Amino acid sequence: METLVKAQIQQLTKKVNEFEVDQISERTKAALNYRKSQGKKLGGDVPYGYRADSGGVLSKNPEEQKIIKEIMNKLGSGDNYSQIARYLNGKEYPTKKGSKWYPQTVKNVIGYQLSLKISG
Repeated sequence: METLVKAQIQQLTKKVNEFEVDQISERTKAALNYRKSQGKKLGGDVPYGYRADSGGVLSKNPEEQKIIKEIMNKLGSGDNYSQIARYLNGKEYPTKKGSKWYPQTVKNVIGYQLSLKISG
């Protein structure tokens, strides 16, 4: 009888822990979505095309926004990430960190732009 009670307590504890993990996940997602809706940086690097003030509020970087427009136009014309990276390097456009453009860098910039359209 005692082992049956222990097993039931363990199952109940496991379910409570799973519930708490789900609650933490939901609160975190809600907080991040709220920050994003307020135009605030979510963590990590400032996305290409933006700058952040000391409070983490993002604003558009006009020079980088022009380059994003070129990237999106190239993508719309059928260029792939490698072709766009070569184009940007040929124009000597700087990345956020001042390094060379790579296909993954282009993909990241495009992905962020698409996430803005989906969420906003």
